[in-house]
Parts: sequence; structure tokens; C-alpha cells
Amino acid sequence: MGDQRRGVGIFGTFTGYLANFFLSPRTERGPDAAVPVSAEQVGADAGRAAQLRELLARSEASAAELRRLLDEDESGGAGEAGGTPRRDE
Repeated sequence: MGDQRRGVGIFGTFTGYLANFFLSPRTERGPDAAVPVSAEQVGADAGRAAQLRELLARSEASAAELRRLLDEDESGGAGEAGGTPRRDE
């Protein structure tokens, strides 16, 4: 019984491989072939990268501010939940 199960599993794997081999689209280039890119695409990608870097910097600054506020709150500052009142300095 175990040999039959193994045989069915091997047969299923083999037929899946064959189906994938014959049904997948053929490519003219190899997997390492360079894809042609126009100058406009490079400029657009560079602009997009600059936008993403700016958003990341803002996000990191916001996260740092949130951490500072949490540390301040945990070290004894009064939040809305109560605790000792804060002194304005």
C-alpha cells in the first residue's frame, strides 16, 4: 500500500513538471539577459526613488518622535490616562 502511494506521488510530481514545461511560454532571452530601458524610464525611476527616500525620512522622523513621546510618558510624564502632572519647562 505504501509503495502505491509513493508511486502516485512521484507520478503526480512528474506529470506536473511536464505540464509546466510544455505549457509555460517560451522566452527568447535567458534569465540573465538585460532588459532594454529608455532614458525616460531611468529619469522617472530616479525621481520616484527620490520621492520614496523623502517619504522614508519623514516616516523615520515621525517614528523617532513617537518613541520620544512614549519614553517621556513612561518616565513619569502625565498623559491623558492620568499619573503625575507634567511640568511645562
